[in-house]
Amino acid sequence: MADESAAKFTATLDLDEPRLIEAEAYGPLGQPQAATRVLSTQWVVPGRGISGGDGWVLDLPGFVVDVLAPPAHIRLPAETTEVDLRANVVMMCGCPIDPKGLWDADKLEVKAIVKRNGERVADLDLSFAGETSQFATKVPVEAPGDYEIIVFAHDPRNGNTGVDRTTFIASKG
Repeated sequence: MADESAAKFTATLDLDEPRLIEAEAYGPLGQPQAATRVLSTQWVVPGRGISGGDGWVLDLPGFVVDVLAPPAHIRLPAETTEVDLRANVVMMCGCPIDPKGLWDADKLEVKAIVKRNGERVADLDLSFAGETSQFATKVPVEAPGDYEIIVFAHDPRNGNTGVDRTTFIASKG
């Protein structure tokens, strides 16, 4: 699990008796819509380290979901009947997702909840779009209004989940 490319923190504590230590991690900082926080506690005894194996591992579960299209709050022309929805989905560690890959796109649920003027109007499946970590579908635009699209990725095998959202405005004809 741990290698030279993994994030790590090393500390030496001057302890005279056992202490319950608390560690907290928050991230990823570059994708705030996906950021989660994990908190862990562990007893540490003087003269005994936690350096065996991978040490003390803090796991940030989930996916980084980043809606690529449509861009937020775009105003669509009145004649628009559908809009392309595209999202990038990666593991929190940044690992790519591909069909039949180590992180298998075929085993994930990537879906969109579509709301118009605050009312849910559609639930759509996004499919692997042919590029690593990319999922896409078409969103029908059946009436004018303010649209919100909530995209989520979920792995039913372990519960990993990630969410992002975007909005667009469909003009009146």
